[in-house]
Amino acid sequence: MGRAKGTKSGLLVAGLAAALVGTSPGAGWSATTTTTAVPSSATVLAGSIASGTAANLSTDDGSAYEVNSTARSSFKTQWQGSFTDVPNEITSLTVSYQGWNSRSCSQVLLIRKWSSGSWVKLDAQRVGPTEVLVTVAPTDSPSRYVSGATGPGDVSLRVKCSTTAGRFLSSADLLNLTYDQEVLIDELPNVVPLKPFDLRVGLQDDGTGPALRLSVSTANRGSYPLDVLAVPGDGGGSSDAYQCVVWSTPRECQQRRAVGEFVFHAAHNHYHFEDFALYELRRLAVDGGPDLSPEGLVAPGVKASFCLLDYESDGPPPDPAYEDPYYVRCSGSDGDGIQGLSPAWRDTYRSGLAGQQIPIDGVADGDYAVVITADPTDRLWESENGDNVSFERIHLAGGSVSLLP
Repeated sequence: MGRAKGTKSGLLVAGLAAALVGTSPGAGWSATTTTTAVPSSATVLAGSIASGTAANLSTDDGSAYEVNSTARSSFKTQWQGSFTDVPNEITSLTVSYQGWNSRSCSQVLLIRKWSSGSWVKLDAQRVGPTEVLVTVAPTDSPSRYVSGATGPGDVSLRVKCSTTAGRFLSSADLLNLTYDQEVLIDELPNVVPLKPFDLRVGLQDDGTGPALRLSVSTANRGSYPLDVLAVPGDGGGSSDAYQCVVWSTPRECQQRRAVGEFVFHAAHNHYHFEDFALYELRRLAVDGGPDLSPEGLVAPGVKASFCLLDYESDGPPPDPAYEDPYYVRCSGSDGDGIQGLSPAWRDTYRSGLAGQQIPIDGVADGDYAVVITADPTDRLWESENGDNVSFERIHLAGGSVSLLP
């Protein structure tokens, strides 16, 4: 028996190409993000514009920003590329420039040092008709090359070339910045398992022995979606899974990190995110709650994988963007590979589905706790990890289950 399928609403920007390296998942963790920026404008300072705009500098595609040299005895070109919204808090800065000149000339790449108002030479070499790529980083603190003291600022680069041999054309195919920044990761979901319900004694999935069958709901009670992306191949297998941890808008992902894998499950005929929850039967402790010590485990834990869906409402959403279900397909085989759980939505797996069991071969009648742990391997990034466990107290007797008060 499988999950119901639907049509995924909306479009999600993956943001997978951006690099992110962080500490362990949890609330308020920091991470290093790597961003590549392109010029917002380009201005000719010596010579005249021949063709193109700043947009031609964004990628190495053969579409160039071109400047005619001056027509005097000292022939030269000079132009400036400007970048906006670069954080002052950057921890590294690298400049990439690629271009060529119709005649060999002395080319210099400079960056403005805002802290002193000077221009610093990054590279100098003769460049002719053969395209040359320059990748270079300033030798001192990168923040000195960003205007202002805090928050977003500007970065300015200049490219100039000169010769006495005659007029020429300068062609620039690429100009960009790559910088690292420490960011606070706090746009996270809060995955909360609810108490198990519909508890009954039945058969194990393979029919070989008794099992405690259970239904489980998991809610997202955070302010941001649990959004997991993969690109599995058709017909089976597994693939890496990436969780969104930085958002541009409520539905547009900016940064992701690896959190596990998707696996194709033949019993459900779709892809699951592995080890999403752990089901255990445990003894009761003196205080009446579950005994979470190693000795308290009665029946071996079962790690359950989920197809993550907005299955049913969990209450009023924190943002109107989350009013309607968004994650409504067990994606994977169709190439988009996106599953998730929106804020104020819950996913539910009923007791009759494969995997919704705790084998109880040889378990004696008595009082126990059925314990559900969300994210048992602590791979997901959440705003709160302290509410990842729920339980229900039960009494087993003669092949039946009853709830304890």
